[in-house]
Amino acid sequence: MSASEPFPSFDGCGVLAAAQPLRRPQGAVTPAHPRAARALEAIERGHTKAARAHLDALPAEESLDGAWRILLSGLLALQQSELEPARELLLRAASLAPVWTTAGGPTDLSAALRLSARALESVGWIFRRQDHPEQAYRAHLAAFHARCEHGSIEEVWESAVSLGLDADLARRYDVAQNWYHQAIAQAATASQEPHRRQAVAWAHLTSSHVEAGQFLEAVSAARTARDCWRRHDPGCLAAALADVKLGYALLKLGQSQYESDPGDARAVLVEAVQWLTTSREGLRAFGEPQMADVQWCDEQLDFAARLLAGLPSPGQSEP
Repeated sequence: MSASEPFPSFDGCGVLAAAQPLRRPQGAVTPAHPRAARALEAIERGHTKAARAHLDALPAEESLDGAWRILLSGLLALQQSELEPARELLLRAASLAPVWTTAGGPTDLSAALRLSARALESVGWIFRRQDHPEQAYRAHLAAFHARCEHGSIEEVWESAVSLGLDADLARRYDVAQNWYHQAIAQAATASQEPHRRQAVAWAHLTSSHVEAGQFLEAVSAARTARDCWRRHDPGCLAAALADVKLGYALLKLGQSQYESDPGDARAVLVEAVQWLTTSREGLRAFGEPQMADVQWCDEQLDFAARLLAGLPSPGQSEP
């Protein structure tokens, strides 16, 4: 990427179609060594002591297992919020995995490159967390390329979403939205949780449109995200939050129409109130952890009520 154009729009689907292998793996890449697999499970569950014990039992040799040891050490450091040590370990794992693959077979090389991509995915997350969207984009684009060639559809989807988030952080909404559409296209063919993956991408697309001031598009994306969550799991928290996002997108649309088209604004704001009210009650069912979201809904409902109060009554002529 050139300095003048750090966020090029990239035709991921075209590359993926051209590079489509005869048989793709499924899901996320995982280590073959039993202790590495247990270490990964312990990290994902937040069991630090167990993860360290499993990592200490892994070989430190120049092999794919050794590269997994470095990657998992980086993930453990990341879990402990040690961002700089984590980034160094993850970059080391990404660069060494292909070099340390000694068997020479295509399966081993593919496994090594998938490991590298997984490490780069986390490196990009660290850069984004540190508010460096250009570096995050570079890391995620490298992961995306590797995954197009060797990874699963689920991994390609993950990197496409990450690239969208990087571009959004840099306020390159056009590029971000392109990546979310790429992610939606990949999610539709995923073997694992296709509706959830589509919902996540549509939700991010909604937020991108809101930030860009594209409120009609945001409402449309929010409705689709909600439908996808309902197909995946209508009772999950994410489904309830999808209702919140739809209500907020409608509120922003109604606000944008407030002066230019008060008739349409009233109908949109009334629907926003309906969704935010339903969402607020739905979130209460999830208990104390969601009380901040309930309060936020109350604030948006208060704002919507003030907007509605300032509109002419139905049938009333504007002054």
